[in-house]
Amino acid sequence: MPTITALRAVNFVALALLTGVALAWMAAGGFGRAGFFLAPVTMLGEVPAALRMVTPDLLCVSLAVAGLAALRRGPWPLAAGCCALATLERPDFVLFPAALLGVALVARSGVRAAAGCLGAAALAYAATMLAGDHPGWWVHFSVSLIERPADFAAAPPFSLDAYLRAFARANYGNLATQGWPALALLLAACWLLLRERWADRQADLLFAALLLSLAARCVVFPMPDDRLYLPTVMMLAMLVAERWGRGPRRPAAR
Repeated sequence: MPTITALRAVNFVALALLTGVALAWMAAGGFGRAGFFLAPVTMLGEVPAALRMVTPDLLCVSLAVAGLAALRRGPWPLAAGCCALATLERPDFVLFPAALLGVALVARSGVRAAAGCLGAAALAYAATMLAGDHPGWWVHFSVSLIERPADFAAAPPFSLDAYLRAFARANYGNLATQGWPALALLLAACWLLLRERWADRQADLLFAALLLSLAARCVVFPMPDDRLYLPTVMMLAMLVAERWGRGPRRPAAR
C-alpha cells in the first residue's frame, strides 16, 4: 500500500480492536447498557478525528483500553503486555503504569500487577528511546513547546525559567483551546456521583492512577493537542461506564 493508505488501514484495525475490546468488556462485566454513555463520549473525545489522522494515537488508545480491561477482568501479565505495546506506540503512555505503581504502593493493593505493568512499559520505553536515537526530554520539550531550531543539536540548554514559561503557556492552551480537560473533569464528576452505586476498590485505584498520570503529563510534556490525551480519557470513560452500567437498578414497579 502507499504509506498514507497503510497508516489509515492501521487506524481502521485499531478502531476494530477498540470496539471489540469495549464490547467484550461490557458483555463480560454486564454493563452493556453503558454503550449509550460511551457513544457521545467517544465523539467528544474525537476518536473519529483520530481515525482520519496518520498518527499512532488510535492504536495506542485501543491497546490502552485492552490493558485496562485486562487489569479489571484478566490476568495481569496480559495487561503488562498491552501496556508495553501501548508504550511502543506512544512512549509517554509509560506515565500511566508509573502512576499506577505509585497509587498501588500507597494503597498497598495490587502492587505486583502494577510493578509488572511498569516493568514491561519501562522496557518498551527504553527500547524505543535507544532504537529511535531520541535526543532526550529537554530537547524534545524545547523543540515542541519553546522554539524549533534548525536541528536538535542547536536546542538551548535547560533553563528553569524557559521551562516554567512554556509550562504555563502550554497548560493555558490546554484549558483555553482543547476539549480534553473539560471531558476529564466531567468524567471525574460522574465518578464521584456514582461512587456509592458500586463499591470497587480496584476501580477507585485505577481511576486515581489515570488522573495522576494526566497531572504528570501536564508537568512533563503539556502539549496542547487533544489526541495526546485520548488514551487516558477513553480509559477514564470505560471505568465510568462500568460503574454506571453495573450500578444497582431500582426494583420494578408492580
